[in-house]
Amino acid sequence: MNKKLKKIAGGCILWFTGFTLAGCFSPGGERIVNEMVFDLNNISDLEIAYDEENVTFCDGRSEKLVIREYMTDDNRRYYANTEIQGKRLHISEGGRPLFKDGFSCRVEVFLPASYNRDLTVITTSGVIDMTQADLMLDSLRAETTSGEIRLEQVKAACLELETTRGILDLGTLLADQITIHSTEGRVNISRMEGNVNYTSTHGSLMVDAAVGAGIYQTSNDGLLQLRYEKADGDLQFYNKNGDILLTLPSSLAFELEAVSRNGSVSADFGKDEKEEKGWVKGKNGSAPYVKISLESRNGKLEIKKE
Repeated sequence: MNKKLKKIAGGCILWFTGFTLAGCFSPGGERIVNEMVFDLNNISDLEIAYDEENVTFCDGRSEKLVIREYMTDDNRRYYANTEIQGKRLHISEGGRPLFKDGFSCRVEVFLPASYNRDLTVITTSGVIDMTQADLMLDSLRAETTSGEIRLEQVKAACLELETTRGILDLGTLLADQITIHSTEGRVNISRMEGNVNYTSTHGSLMVDAAVGAGIYQTSNDGLLQLRYEKADGDLQFYNKNGDILLTLPSSLAFELEAVSRNGSVSADFGKDEKEEKGWVKGKNGSAPYVKISLESRNGKLEIKKE
């Protein structure tokens, strides 16, 4: 195995090339061709960007960041580009063959558990898989155009997730501020806690359990389906042409108004002031402290009691 030590301004990378170890081949024919090791002691902003490559995160085995690239063709021109500017480390895909028939690449990221600053991960069509990593960060931004983002659990002060037409398959999200944007993608969340800002054009959102407050806006159509275990702030939902299905705890004290111009509105509770076609208004509890509003032009609105 050949080794090269490459130094760049502001940091040091150990760059291993020419891997021929047995057992490095994947079912797709890729083998490990490039391993980079970074010291993150002076790094507070880490960004990893690839195109159609799958990027898999694992718990780091040391206090250093390790990036492994697996390829079907070992060519140094295809190795990742790296840049360090101050406290920022940027890693992006290298060159690619003009004709990609038969060529494939995937990436493994071993992130030290001690790294708790800012992390950004971007792909065009590749899968961002963070299900094997236990993430505790200042901020996480993950974005894919048409790929998939998979998360098991993340805790951060600020969490931003975005897709154009991909899939966000998310486990537990714990953050002060959660921002999710989907143009026409599908978002599934097992649990989230925090102040949420969700925007979409045609996408769907399904949340099994939520705690906190939030604003949810779908500008055209798509499904909004959420179950809140606890609301400690106002909840606003708008879906121009799609349905809003909301489940609330029976003990929650709230003021409610739900209006659909051409669709139906139904509520299990919180309808003591007004209940007529396309309009429900009222409150639940003797001292409501949360305001909940639902609005649609053509969609169905349902408020269920749990």
